[in-house]
Amino acid sequence: MDGKVRREKGLLSLSRELQPQKEAFSSEKMPKGRRTRGLMSLTWEVKNPASSMATVTLLILTFLCKGLQSQHPGYELKALEAVTVQRGLCVHIPCNFTYSTSEDRYPEELYVYWIKDNGAGSYIRNKWHPNAGSVVASSDKDQSIASFAGNRFQLTGNLSEGDCSFSINDVKFEDEGQYYFRIEKGTLRFSYRVSFILPRVSVTELAEKPKILNLPEVVLGKSITLICQAPGTCPWKESWSQPQISWSNLPGTTTAQNHQHSSGSWTFASGFTFTPSLQDQGRALTCRVRYPAVDTTVANTISLEVVYPPQDIRITRPGHPDISAQEEKLVVREGDTVSLLCEAQGKPIPSVTWLKNNKPLNNNMQGSKDTLRLSNIKSEDAGMYQCQAENPHGSIRKNISVIVQYAPKLSKNPEKNTACWRKDNDILCKCSLHSKPPPQIHWQLDGKTVAENTSTADLKVSSSVQKNEVTSSLIWTGSPDGDLSIICLGNNSLGVYTMQFHLSSLKTASSELIVPLVVGLILMKVLFCFVFFSLAFWYSNWRKAPLTQEGRRKQKE
Repeated sequence: MDGKVRREKGLLSLSRELQPQKEAFSSEKMPKGRRTRGLMSLTWEVKNPASSMATVTLLILTFLCKGLQSQHPGYELKALEAVTVQRGLCVHIPCNFTYSTSEDRYPEELYVYWIKDNGAGSYIRNKWHPNAGSVVASSDKDQSIASFAGNRFQLTGNLSEGDCSFSINDVKFEDEGQYYFRIEKGTLRFSYRVSFILPRVSVTELAEKPKILNLPEVVLGKSITLICQAPGTCPWKESWSQPQISWSNLPGTTTAQNHQHSSGSWTFASGFTFTPSLQDQGRALTCRVRYPAVDTTVANTISLEVVYPPQDIRITRPGHPDISAQEEKLVVREGDTVSLLCEAQGKPIPSVTWLKNNKPLNNNMQGSKDTLRLSNIKSEDAGMYQCQAENPHGSIRKNISVIVQYAPKLSKNPEKNTACWRKDNDILCKCSLHSKPPPQIHWQLDGKTVAENTSTADLKVSSSVQKNEVTSSLIWTGSPDGDLSIICLGNNSLGVYTMQFHLSSLKTASSELIVPLVVGLILMKVLFCFVFFSLAFWYSNWRKAPLTQEGRRKQKE
C-alpha cells in the first residue's frame, strides 16, 4: 500500500509540473479557492488504486488540454523572441505583461523577477528554488542577484502599467541565453516560463566601429569640431564603465559630447576641435573607443580632405620659359602665335577663365578652359590679360601684359596726315608713323640725309612722340627751284618704312599754266565767230523765202 501511495504521489508531482502558471519552481501552495487544489485533494481520497490511477491520468489530460486551449487566461507576456547584441554594448529588451485580475485581490506589493533559465538554483524571497535559474534583475530590493550579473541588469519599465522591460549594460558572453519573467504578490506566484514567447539573448564579438560625425567640408584655416560617437546607446552607465574615447595623429582639443535622449538612454561621444592646414591634406585621423568592462577597443580611421580656395596661380608659356612671376608681361612680334597656360592650386580643382581688360574673351580666342591661344597676332591684340581661377571657396586673378612689337606703319590718325607741299618759296613736310618700339624718323633731301631735330638757317626738323606714334615736321626755307625728291624714312629693330614725295619746280609750274590759258582764249574766239556767222546766215535765208497767200494778203493790207 505504501508503494502505491508513493507512486500516486509521484504522478501527482508530475501533474503539478505540467501546470506552468502555478508551481513553477517547487510544490508551493496555490491561491485558495482554485479548482486545481480541489482536484488534487480528490486524488488523495480515492481508495481504489485503479480508480486512483485513472483519476490522475484524467487530471493530467485535463491540464494538458486546458494549457493548450487557454494559454493561461489572464496571463500574457509580450517580448522580443530573439535579441542579438555585441559584447561590451548595451541592449534594451521591451516587454509587457498582464496577470489574472482574479489574483489581484491581495494588498501586498507586486514583486517581479527576470531570471536566466540556466538550470541553477536560486533563493527567491528567502525560499530556495532548485533549477529555477539565476535571478539577474528584480524589483525586490532585498533580492540577491547572480554574481555574473552584478548590477548590469536593470528594470526600466513602469510595472504598474504592465511594462516589464529591462536592459543589460556592458554585455558579456555569460549573458547569452534565454530569460523568463516571474511575479509574486502575496500568495500569488506565477512564472511566465512555458508556452510564452521568451527573449533569447545572443552575444557576438564587438565589431561595430565608432562613427565620426559632423564631417562636412574641412576648410583650410577654418576651425572645425568632429564628433566620435561610441557604438550603441545605454539607459545608464557607471562612470568607470563608460566608453573611453581618444583621438590620435593630429593636435587639437577634445571635449565630452555625451547626449541623453528623450527616452532616457545615453549616447557617448567625444568632440575633437582643430584648425586644418595644407599639411593635413590626406592625413589619417583615428578615433578609438575602449570599453573597460570587457577590455575591448574598437577604432575608426578617416582620411582628411582639406578644401581651400585657389592659390599659387601662375601663367606659363609651354616650351618658352620666358615668363617670370615678377615681370608679369610677355613680349611677342606681330604675326606670332602664342599659347598661355593658366594653373592654380585649390580643392576642389579651380575652373579657369580668361579675360582681356576685365572683359571675358570670345571662345574662339581660347584653346581650352585653361589655355589662351593667340594666332597670327596683330597690334590690336596687345593689352592686359587676366587669368581668373575660382572654386566654391573663393577666386584669384593674375594679370599678364601682352606687348606686341611691329615695324613702322603709316599713321591712321586723319589729323596727322603725311604730306609735302610748297608755300611761297618754302617747302613744308609732315610725316607720322607708329610702331612698337616707336620709330626713329629721318629725312632725305635729294639724296642727303637730315637727322632728327636738325636746325639750320634754311632747314628745321622737329618731332613729337605720343605713345607709339612719332610725327616729324620739316620746314625748308628758300628751297632751290626745280624738281625735288623728298623721302621720309622711319625705322626700328623690326623694319623700315619709306615714304617718298616728288615736288616740281616753280617755273615749270608757271609755263604749264600759261599755255593752257592761251589755248583756251583762242578756242573761245573761234567759237564766238562760228556762232555769229551761223546766226547771220540763218536770218538771210529767212528773208528770201516766198510768201504764202495769207502772207500776201497781210502784206497788201
